Amino acid sequence: MPTTQDVKKLISGITFGNWDEIYDAGETIASKLIKQGHRADGDWIRETLTRKDVPKYLQKANDNMNYHVTTGGASLDDLIVPPMVKEQLRQIFKEYQKRKLLKDNGLSNANKILLVGNPGTGKTMTAGIIAHELGLPLRTLRQENVINSLMGSTAKKLSALLPTYDEAGAFPAVYFLDEFDTFASKRLLAQTASDREYNEITNVLLKEMDHINSDCLLVCATNLAAGFDPAVFRRFDAIIHFPDANVDTTKQLIISLQDKLMPNYIPSGNVLKKLSQFPPSIIKKIIENAKKTSLLDEVEIDDELFLKLIAERNSK
Repeated sequence: MPTTQDVKKLISGITFGNWDEIYDAGETIASKLIKQGHRADGDWIRETLTRKDVPKYLQKANDNMNYHVTTGGASLDDLIVPPMVKEQLRQIFKEYQKRKLLKDNGLSNANKILLVGNPGTGKTMTAGIIAHELGLPLRTLRQENVINSLMGSTAKKLSALLPTYDEAGAFPAVYFLDEFDTFASKRLLAQTASDREYNEITNVLLKEMDHINSDCLLVCATNLAAGFDPAVFRRFDAIIHFPDANVDTTKQLIISLQDKLMPNYIPSGNVLKKLSQFPPSIIKKIIENAKKTSLLDEVEIDDELFLKLIAERNSK
């Protein structure tokens, strides 16, 4: 039977507006009731816990625990990517801004977007840019509060937090799910409880992705798309690939930062080639470190300084 600790945890969650604590305590109590033969009571608790309409006094607390919510940020002009990537993004913006026109004509806007690329190629930055360009908040799902050791809990939690047509109209936003491969693995022939759990997560994901609210965008990012269940790919309206840096994109990045950070320096071909081995996020850090060194040590920004910083980065 449920213990005093179970009840205390439930009351604590209610008192302090901690939806995770309420959910975990309720799930524990439901499991114990079912094991003791009180299935109707246990099923009622589980059904109540998985309802979408979280009490209003908990909504803000639920947001803070389950999402990292930000506004503002970089614009599309700040993104250094091939022209085709920007064209894909502009198309997404256009469809969102004219989604009512599309809906009136039996069409839907592209609002399920997968960003694919190696770490540091601009995927997370792009999620923020999408939100900024559309004037929406960016709600990044806190995975540590979604993944749950209780059997079946992760799938239920994911279902409750994705912006489906049932409840997300009140929260127009860009919902960002990084490391999407955590949830989208290929379904297996279930031989263990763990296999069944992963299959359930993927099944819930597929079901919820069919009903993303048109006022919201679900943006997912991964660098391990090869392990996805094939059905997951078919759910996305747009798949955007972010290439690794090359000499041309490195030059574009330097030009974009030149006026602000190093107006009197033009890098040599050798420096550009060596910088292009890094992802854009690291190249930006090296450029910023060059500016810091110039200011703090009162030295000129030149090839020698850049080659020194590149060698330091390679040694890490």
